[in-house]
Amino acid sequence: MSDEALAFLAGRPLFADLDPETLRHLSDLMVPFRLEAGETLFLEGQASHRMYVVEQGRLAVSDRLPGDRELRMGEIGPGGILGEMALLRGIEHAATAVAIEPTTGYEVGRHALGVLATRSDAASLRVARLIGGRATALLRREYEVLSRAIGSAPADVPLPLGAAGRHPGAEEPDELGYLAGLPFFDDFEREDVARVVEGMEWRWADRGTVLVAEDTVPGALLLVVRGAVEATLRGDGHAARVLLAGPGRCAAHLGVLDDGPSPVVCRARERCVLVAIPREHVRALAHSDRPLDRRLVRAIYHDVVGAVEQAQRPLARLAASGVDPGTLGEG
Repeated sequence: MSDEALAFLAGRPLFADLDPETLRHLSDLMVPFRLEAGETLFLEGQASHRMYVVEQGRLAVSDRLPGDRELRMGEIGPGGILGEMALLRGIEHAATAVAIEPTTGYEVGRHALGVLATRSDAASLRVARLIGGRATALLRREYEVLSRAIGSAPADVPLPLGAAGRHPGAEEPDELGYLAGLPFFDDFEREDVARVVEGMEWRWADRGTVLVAEDTVPGALLLVVRGAVEATLRGDGHAARVLLAGPGRCAAHLGVLDDGPSPVVCRARERCVLVAIPREHVRALAHSDRPLDRRLVRAIYHDVVGAVEQAQRPLARLAASGVDPGTLGEG
């Protein structure tokens, strides 16, 4: 990639905190793209495995609604970035992007993080951390948009866990084998899973137990081992479920991965077994040089992207009902 293109990337907020060596590694993996006016970059529902950075031109981003209707979500111009979360997790595009005028830019595939890891695991972690931070910020924003749509309601009073402590059999080989098969641990060997959960607090909760109340700061990220946890935004007589975390997924991201209270109520949808990853431990992972900790950071941010995907579904239902979600954050 030319020095001019490298300088262009360095000026983008997503890459601004990358050191020159990491940025050079990433730029080596990027290839140019060019679209004429009217050409499609990607379609809603297509599998997404790459990120796009617009250098020149403009793209219209739209969402498909029932009845062959289309909602224009906005435009992406020079410096704009699309699909960055696909680098952490292969997902489907939530919208369609079409060039309004001749448009050029660069794309990088999801394999880039793996290539970066072979060159510098620290480099791949920096990129994962930057994208994960954007995903966390987007998750909070989408919850805020939904909250405005359904109004506000008094916070729940937290209920005690049905029981807290070691889950029976948590250290037995069969249980560790089960853990290693969960999506959260896709990139871990079985012995590494044992090291990750060593010393963590195992909890179980009866159905209906409030695990995190809204407007409180969670003490831990909750990894669901068995059962399911749902996160709900509540308003004046209305509610929107924004997350359903089953085995191998997490709940209580906000307030642990960023600053601020949880905007949602996290409740056991059925009897649950959980691993609580303390907030302080999650924060410390960002500064750890241990390869195992780096894999854990990537697993957590991978999970955040999944939470964003789920949060976009009620937003799409709002749009389908005639409410423009883009207007809900104004004022």
